[in-house]
Amino acid sequence: MAVSTETRAIVWVAFGGRCGYCGVSETSVGGELEVDHFYPLAAGGSDDIENLVYACTACNRFKGDYAPAHDAPESLRLLRPQRDDFGAHVEETVHGRLIGLTPRGWFHIQRLHLNRP
Repeated sequence: MAVSTETRAIVWVAFGGRCGYCGVSETSVGGELEVDHFYPLAAGGSDDIENLVYACTACNRFKGDYAPAHDAPESLRLLRPQRDDFGAHVEETVHGRLIGLTPRGWFHIQRLHLNRP
């Protein structure tokens, strides 16, 4: 389902024009980002604002329609933007590489290919 202009604007403001998964800004990518459903519609997600994430094209594609089973361990769950403390799970090295501090942090990095060039 297409997201309305009004909803897109609300999501943009909530994320400050940055990807909720990797933090890249519209300025850095040279254009608008996309609105992603954290829990995909195909997996029972909704168009509610709380389920929408402003996302760069790369993160949105790598995430795809991923939705872990309800009984999946925490280590197979993506970090939820605006809810999970990214810094508690992921750290950036002085060279700009991300490392996981927890199994969930490692999963987030790997699933979204966050150490991409």
